[in-house]
Amino acid sequence: MLGACLLIAEVKAKEKSITIDTAVAPQLPLLHADPLRVKQIIINILSNAVKFTPDRGRIRIDAMAQPHGFVTISISDNGIGMSDKDIQTAMSPFGQVDSGFNRRHEGTGLGLPIAYALARMHGGDMKIQSAPNVGTRVNIILPVQPPAGTESVPAPQKKSPAP
Repeated sequence: MLGACLLIAEVKAKEKSITIDTAVAPQLPLLHADPLRVKQIIINILSNAVKFTPDRGRIRIDAMAQPHGFVTISISDNGIGMSDKDIQTAMSPFGQVDSGFNRRHEGTGLGLPIAYALARMHGGDMKIQSAPNVGTRVNIILPVQPPAGTESVPAPQKKSPAP
């Protein structure tokens, strides 16, 4: 999934000469998640990282197993960063942080709230650490097992033709 998301983000990153480094732990457990929605989460966060990282900046993606049945995907950048108040604004639907850098970029202000909602719908979470003029780190935490109280839907069985 990360590879597909990187293909999308790398085009814009190359235009800005942004380096994207990845560190994926070997033999990560399979996520209990909708692949399309996980890609949407990652693309939303990665697109923001590219958008708000200056030319010749750096982005790093880490993926690692966590205790208690979770995987964390971290996306860090050395972009413009946000204050705690800016994070609250950015996490509200249609909330956009008002900065001179931000005004030069298109957006609806829905990327972070949607990513957060999708992570929570999967029984996971999303945490943001950021500082102005330093950068941002977003941790996407997703389960490797179904959340408690839910059942997995078994894959449809192929029926053999009747004799």
